[in-house]
Amino acid sequence: MKISFSFTSLLALSSLATGSLANTFRSAKWAAIPPDYNTDTASMYESQAAPITGNMTSFWNNDKNLILPAINSNGGVGKPANIDSQVFLAALHASLGDGFYTVDSDQMLASVVAKTNAFKPLYPINADTEATVNSATMPIATWSTADKVTVTKATGTFFNQMKELYGIGFTNVYEVGATYTSDSDTFGEFLANTMLSGDRYMARVAHHTDASGSMTEQWLRGEGTPTGAPNLTWPFEVHTSAARHRAAASRIVYGN
Repeated sequence: MKISFSFTSLLALSSLATGSLANTFRSAKWAAIPPDYNTDTASMYESQAAPITGNMTSFWNNDKNLILPAINSNGGVGKPANIDSQVFLAALHASLGDGFYTVDSDQMLASVVAKTNAFKPLYPINADTEATVNSATMPIATWSTADKVTVTKATGTFFNQMKELYGIGFTNVYEVGATYTSDSDTFGEFLANTMLSGDRYMARVAHHTDASGSMTEQWLRGEGTPTGAPNLTWPFEVHTSAARHRAAASRIVYGN
């Protein structure tokens, strides 16, 4: 049976791991349902967190160094590169902030690098204006809250990609295995350059948005001409969501 790494999967795990679903049953006062049912059901949900966590870890592929969008596929049309933005959407909207498939986790950062490496050469529009996935600014809040960045192999590769593909310079030298605290210049540069890489994507969106503000479902990969259904709700929602996150990141990085 095909299993997808999705918003639903992470949301279910979040509800179970935090106990929110179990607490709903424990606090329920449904007259038609015996109290023992609520208690037993709550305990059953609590017991499911560990198995679901185990299943979710199966989506990480060490050989490909990325989170797979689906596992146990048998037939049908698959994704040759095993890369899908649903992985990032799930982490952005449903992860707990506990390091398990969060936006700053090694697995997620490695998947961001893999996605960018795979898609950049496929789209000629990337040649004139650099772009990255729109989740790139998201680790800023996590790193800022922690007051430190520990450079793992995945984190280092994430930063190296900024230099190699986007031409974003690092004045300060960083090393894998080292931890840089918030009072260091290197820490500040990590946050500022991560935000800059996200701004490259925002600039890409602005470049292909009609002067009237109209947005379409897609761009043609060659010249970036807007195509597909115009003025759907979700492109505007995604843009405003990204703008809110950027504003929050700006306050952290620049204080404004």
